[in-house]
Amino acid sequence: YHNESHCNLKGANLDDPHHLVQEKHYLNKCYALGYMLHKYKQEDYSKMLYIMDDTVKESEEDANGRSGKSLMLRGLRCLLPQRFLIDGKNKIVTTDKHIFHGLDENAGFIEVEDMDRFMDFKFFYTKITTGVVVNPKQTKPFELDFEEVPKWALTTNYGLANIEMSVPVTDKTL
Repeated sequence: YHNESHCNLKGANLDDPHHLVQEKHYLNKCYALGYMLHKYKQEDYSKMLYIMDDTVKESEEDANGRSGKSLMLRGLRCLLPQRFLIDGKNKIVTTDKHIFHGLDENAGFIEVEDMDRFMDFKFFYTKITTGVVVNPKQTKPFELDFEEVPKWALTTNYGLANIEMSVPVTDKTL
């Protein structure tokens, strides 16, 4: 079965609902990579590539690593080699006033790697949707406007807690 169904989204052991799930996962990855590979950004359509494993968890504390989250970004780094890395396991990284030291408009993308369950995602929200103030060590801070800030990617083993939409969902927006 494995050899016959290698790279086949409609394997014989899957029923139609599972075929649809496979297709949606594949198309989602294609869209995400396509989005990351071009520089164009639109302020009213700001995105961050959010990569989380799809393993069913027994509890919120479960962290099922080794599911291939970093594989996609490893390929992206081959095409956009100048990534700016933020250590997502560092629980206090968002309190570092020099967190963006070294970031400039030439970076291929910003990667928050393996974000901890308790990191405050709200810290990144305005930076994704507006711009970033870079505070380099021993020199004057400067601002990168929305158009200059590279696109964002994040990997984590956890769902994001306390997610709030920027625009409230109403019947008119559905």
